[in-house]
Amino acid sequence: MAFSVGAWAQDVLWRDILQNASESTTARHTALLDNGDIIVGGLNGASSATRDFMVYRIRGSDGVVVWSRRIDGGGTGETVNDLVADPVTGDVYFCGRSSVAGQQLNWYVMKLNGSNGTNGWAAAHTYNHTQNGNDEPRALSFVQDGASRNIVVAGQILTTAGNGGRVVKLNASTGALMWQSNQESAFQDYSNVITSADGDIFAFGYTNAFNGALATKYNVGGAQVWSVTSVGPGAASFTNWSNGRIDAASGDLIVSGLAQGSGNNNDIAVARFRDSDGARLWQTVINGPANLSDGGNAIDVDTTHAYIGTGNYRPAASGSDIFIARLNLANGLYDATNGGWTATFTGDDGTTSDSLSNLRVVGGTVYAAGSTRFLTPAGRTLTTLKLNAATGGVINRTDFRDRLGAQLVGFKAMQVASNGDMFIAGDSAVSTGFAEVGRFGSAGATSDANLSAL
Repeated sequence: MAFSVGAWAQDVLWRDILQNASESTTARHTALLDNGDIIVGGLNGASSATRDFMVYRIRGSDGVVVWSRRIDGGGTGETVNDLVADPVTGDVYFCGRSSVAGQQLNWYVMKLNGSNGTNGWAAAHTYNHTQNGNDEPRALSFVQDGASRNIVVAGQILTTAGNGGRVVKLNASTGALMWQSNQESAFQDYSNVITSADGDIFAFGYTNAFNGALATKYNVGGAQVWSVTSVGPGAASFTNWSNGRIDAASGDLIVSGLAQGSGNNNDIAVARFRDSDGARLWQTVINGPANLSDGGNAIDVDTTHAYIGTGNYRPAASGSDIFIARLNLANGLYDATNGGWTATFTGDDGTTSDSLSNLRVVGGTVYAAGSTRFLTPAGRTLTTLKLNAATGGVINRTDFRDRLGAQLVGFKAMQVASNGDMFIAGDSAVSTGFAEVGRFGSAGATSDANLSAL
């Protein structure tokens, strides 16, 4: 069930409160369709024992729920880990985990028909390794396969030697397994997978064997082209690549994540790997001013620069700030001479954590959203940002204090419409156990001009 509340103010075009059967609901992942509708995936359940997959299709113009599906994967503790949707048909493909008695976590991948949410495959693609351990898919993506488009999924399996990385390709029409690559003894865990326009597949995450970050390229037929472990520079030991993009001109892989720096604290890490052979062309490590644990999660690229964003940038031991940086794609530098910049954002409560989970670069504008903490009124609030991509200058910042219906403080996903409107989904700060998704207009005032109570 969803409750739609419309037009709270000029910049809050609509907002849905998502809940099903008076049980806890979360919204974790989204996909935007060509007609403006949005797909939202997460979980629903009174407890982990009754938790099921939850997927919604919501009309983009007014927030009306077109359909919703609660899917029992045959186990417990189920949640949507990632989803993609065909932008034309609205067909939804999602992956997640399901805890099955005697088998622990299993892979679960399913297709839903875009028109009504019914099963697109007669049965889900499931996988449990022979060790009956924790096997979990982390991410999935479309892959261009000649004239067809299929699905690749990446994650981890438990082997006799420990964690192993797994990548599979599934037939998008039937769900049939087309090929699989199981790294049985590599101590790997793929946290993400992305694909290029010509069908290359890049899976990345970490490997315990070298205590380093891992990036692997496959061709569309399943052959491994290269695999690279990052363990530098100097004393810094890379720990994980979590997000990535592909440079359209060269096909190179640009990834972001964590590097272990001085004092065993994590720093923000970004690197570029050559498409042909995986050679690392550059890597950049950014340490916050307090030399504490920082981390880079969101990344996007345009034709000349990479943009890294995080909510884990530590200026002091007592809290963290939203941090965004622009890096030159050619060399990874972010100084002004190379067209780079950095920007930091916080609320007026400087002793607690501000956060950012995602950003997008569209048409020369950086769109970002997160949550910041304020003293008046006390608490966390949704903050949306629009920055000039070339200069880092603030085009618009809106802090939604006093905004019932705009308190997505635990937001997890963001999409940007062609006109600049932002779709944001996450956890509600207004109603415990509820999820929310909202559409926020591209127009809006800067700073605190939108703070009047509704």
